[in-house]
Amino acid sequence: MLFSRLSSLALARKTPATLLFRSYSTHYGSWINGATYEPEQGTSYTVSDPARLTPLCTVSDAGPAEVDLAVKAARESFDSGVWKDMPVQDRANILNDAARLLRARVPEFAHTESLQTGRAIREMNAQLGRLPEWLEYFAALIRTSEGTCPPFKGPYVNYVKRVPIGVCAQITPWNHPMLIAIKKIAPALAAGNSVVLKPSEHAPITVLEFAGILKEAGLPDGVFNVVPGQGQCGAALAGHNDVDLVDLTGGTPTGRKVHEVAGGNLATVLSELGGKAPMIVFDDADIEQAVNGCAFGSFVATGQTCIAGTRLLVHEDIYDDFVARYVEKVSGIKIGDPQHPDTQMGPVINQGQLDQVMKFCELGVEEGGTI
Repeated sequence: MLFSRLSSLALARKTPATLLFRSYSTHYGSWINGATYEPEQGTSYTVSDPARLTPLCTVSDAGPAEVDLAVKAARESFDSGVWKDMPVQDRANILNDAARLLRARVPEFAHTESLQTGRAIREMNAQLGRLPEWLEYFAALIRTSEGTCPPFKGPYVNYVKRVPIGVCAQITPWNHPMLIAIKKIAPALAAGNSVVLKPSEHAPITVLEFAGILKEAGLPDGVFNVVPGQGQCGAALAGHNDVDLVDLTGGTPTGRKVHEVAGGNLATVLSELGGKAPMIVFDDADIEQAVNGCAFGSFVATGQTCIAGTRLLVHEDIYDDFVARYVEKVSGIKIGDPQHPDTQMGPVINQGQLDQVMKFCELGVEEGGTI
């Protein structure tokens, strides 16, 4: 089984130099109102390295009480105007400073991201290297935003001005912890909103570290908060009556639950849910390019991404040639220690995910497929 095989390979290989330093803490609490928060009587869970099956750190299991404190801090910061009424140039400067600080720590963040997700370090270096640009882009966007003045019949002036919505609850997955978080955080903060973010309990480390970067950049306390809890935490956040918008990336069952609880408060919900994306190869395609593209689409992030190509439809005239080349390509993927620079694919995130993969393999065989 892939999970066990990768664990053995990881232990057997020579440890890369990047593993000789620790770039994260041994314990994290929630991040509320600009500081770490630990309840007097709380529980913690362990975040583990899926390649070695070893603990990385413990994290305070935020529940409804922590969610309430975080939302309260976000609401107070929003209503006070400390961020939303700050001059646009100053907001943009803080986002640019955060981008600069993040860029300086990209190698460290990529290392941690690889450890907590099991994704290959070469993937994480490439992915995280672009993240500061999101902050810079939205900083530039708010500097140059002028609104619109649509024509209107009669002696009236008709203008459109975009304003922040309020408290934004953001729920992010484990497959792209920092990428998806930054894609949500950057526009929300740029617009002047306050944020409460719940990262996946399987990979919360980098988002919690990023909270410190935002504070160092000058973001006022309470504008950005992190509640790293498990299932009950997400439900409490999505259903909180002082949340104005819920932005979720996750599975379809989770999406249904979030829409249900947020709908009770008439909160706006944005959801990016699971997919079943086909890759289609026609008979006039460049087969070599198609093979390379389909292999990347299927196996990037060990196939654990909502945009993964989970179905491959090939024209019958090129089917045999394509399959032969595709099998050869996939057989050459280097599986091993995610921290090794030559590794192209690491393990799946946890046992539950492995069980799901194996279930689909068994189903494929039952339906007449060949593995």
